[in-house]
Amino acid sequence: MATPVHLSAGPGAGSLLSVVGYLVLVLALIALASWLAKRSRLLGQGGDIKITSSLGLGVRERLVVVEVDGRRWLLGVTPNQIHPISELDAASQVEPEYRATTSVDFASRLKELLRQGGR
Repeated sequence: MATPVHLSAGPGAGSLLSVVGYLVLVLALIALASWLAKRSRLLGQGGDIKITSSLGLGVRERLVVVEVDGRRWLLGVTPNQIHPISELDAASQVEPEYRATTSVDFASRLKELLRQGGR
């Protein structure tokens, strides 16, 4: 009569499973901490600093009008630096037709420019 053979995963299978379990737990904690950091930053925004308008000058250069504690500043922004150009009067307003939006659809803007050039 033959004795039954018991197959086991080996002596290290349990420890490997626990290592993988702890790794998943650590990754979940990192994701949770990241989510909480983003959420707390979103709740803290909108205090004393507000970007009033923005105008792209090049691929990575912009002019930005920023309002800080009731004072308005014109800033030059590049990838490496931010330069204060001038403090603006509180009464001066940016003309709506020149106000740049950050979500301009390139295809629609190109079509508009091509239509204007074709007239």
